[in-house]
Amino acid sequence: MKAIYLLFGLVLLGLFSSCEDFLEEEPKANLAVESFYKDMNDITLAVNGTVERALSGSGTMGSRGFSAIAYGDDIMTTNHGENKAQQREIDQFNVSVGNSQLNDAWNGSYEVINQANAVLGNYESAITESNLTEVEAMVSIARFYRALYYFELVRGWGDIPMPTSSVVDTKLARSPAADVFNLVANDLEEAIKWLPNQQGSNRAYPTVWAAKTLLADVYMTMAGWPLKMGAEYYGKALTLLTDVKDKSGASLEPDYATLYTYHFDEGKNYVKEAEYNNEFIFQLIGIYRTVQGYGYATNMGVSYVDSRFGGWNDIVVEIGYFQRFPRDDRFAFTFNEFGHQRPTDNEPNPNETVPWQQFNSGHPTFKRLQYNWLIPFEWFRDNYRNFDVYRYTEVLLMFAEADAMVDNDVSADAYAAINSVRERANKSKIDAGADPISFHLEAGLSAEAFRDAVLEEVSFEIGGDGNKRWFDLQRTEKVEWANARKADFMYNEDGSDLTFNNDGTNTDEPYPARRLFDLPPLNSIDKGRYYMPIPAGEILLNANLEQYPPYN
Repeated sequence: MKAIYLLFGLVLLGLFSSCEDFLEEEPKANLAVESFYKDMNDITLAVNGTVERALSGSGTMGSRGFSAIAYGDDIMTTNHGENKAQQREIDQFNVSVGNSQLNDAWNGSYEVINQANAVLGNYESAITESNLTEVEAMVSIARFYRALYYFELVRGWGDIPMPTSSVVDTKLARSPAADVFNLVANDLEEAIKWLPNQQGSNRAYPTVWAAKTLLADVYMTMAGWPLKMGAEYYGKALTLLTDVKDKSGASLEPDYATLYTYHFDEGKNYVKEAEYNNEFIFQLIGIYRTVQGYGYATNMGVSYVDSRFGGWNDIVVEIGYFQRFPRDDRFAFTFNEFGHQRPTDNEPNPNETVPWQQFNSGHPTFKRLQYNWLIPFEWFRDNYRNFDVYRYTEVLLMFAEADAMVDNDVSADAYAAINSVRERANKSKIDAGADPISFHLEAGLSAEAFRDAVLEEVSFEIGGDGNKRWFDLQRTEKVEWANARKADFMYNEDGSDLTFNNDGTNTDEPYPARRLFDLPPLNSIDKGRYYMPIPAGEILLNANLEQYPPYN
């Protein structure tokens, strides 16, 4: 952790003001602890400072900092060349200690944590007999965000410094991962006592259902690698997930398209409220603004259009993921199988398309959470759309896994949970007369085989959105397996088609043979590489931090 800790950022916001106004307010200057925390208004301002820090900057989970961790999975990759070396390092298990993407995620997380620590270490002076419940509910928002960011850090880096005070300690050694997990669980258990069942007008505030879902995720991670607490912790998760599934009021949206469709009013203004639907459990709230221009953007803070069409290639789709993805309703919302020439003023809707095999990257691109660049002057979405932390689909799939693994037996309820997701994914076919049962998961699977099928389903539902696939592979010790199967999807592509030039012209001639492949690991993968390296700058600042052996 750097010594540049913020006591807290204060945001001029009432308890129930709108999230848009909240995110547009500037933090106030830091104030001394002794002159603050006098009443409920001070607590609200301090908590909102924590929330504001969580929703802004490169440390947020929707940004490139945290998305970088996901490159070790079997979904995301980047250009074989060009300027995305830091993403390629992670994709190929050849990570340097100076990787700035990881450094951003590390430092951004500790900024959130230390602002939450300031609240949690000082709020009790504002408690009175009449405001106890109100204060504890507000402070539990800080508990939730501290838990959320510690959960990201401990999964990304394992043993980490674990400050619980706002007093800076530049010599703090790493705490065991088990201690960090326990702190996260304790924070959430306390928050659950006070958080409300229903969300107010401020969408950045979590509900009890968000806290229970996060805690269930924590328990399921504790059940697996590295702690391997087993069935007991799957049971803890199952209790929470059953409660969220049955009592939260959340449900599956009838159409998958609702989750990834852009909504505009008659004046072509983006309708942000449409981002909240029946599947909403918890989101990191995005700020939004407009620019005059074209492009694709996502909640990952990067653009996915092939560079020949006026975009970037920070993230593209691994060929293996593209090939094994079921051709159901989700497919069209997940991939750009074809590229469009960039619109111009004279031709705003060009008809010519290019197959992904001809993209400069040699990979399909992601379409999830992107805006349609054929519509000029649309809302710019890079870091400004909400980032889904949890939605009801994940609750169902987490429930299915926990139900199977708690007693090594797959129940009818577990099958019903995953099959409801698979039916929704094939709604168009069912509406056309297909038998819903034909899309159900094979019956009679062992608990482990069922779990693996559930994890694949998760990857199809939310693949490319954040780093959840990576953490699923990590906790189930399947990182090696997932990367080994990349070799199954390396192949040569040769043929004749239109060759597009940089100036927009094209000629009908054979394009050269291309070897299209996913980037292979450059180092052997073992558990030491399940974690990211401690940033080099932190090692220099703190002699008590030790680097993981693979990165020495």
